[in-house]
Amino acid sequence: MTALRIGAVLLLIVGAGALIIPYIPITTEETVFEAGPIKAKAEEEHHFPVPAAVGAGLILAGGALLLSQRRRG
Repeated sequence: MTALRIGAVLLLIVGAGALIIPYIPITTEETVFEAGPIKAKAEEEHHFPVPAAVGAGLILAGGALLLSQRRRG
């Protein structure tokens, strides 16, 4: 497999993942209370949306790369 084919397959996989999972979950941790050696921390989960157009664009780009490789040989 050439590097372009590997890249095309990765684009297809990431694009499909973006369509299946419409957001990226990120967990942050912050200190809520601190008094001397005693610390209280809280975890908060944030969701960053991934537009469906991004997933579709990645799939189209991966498909175009695969088709261009087939035509070359």
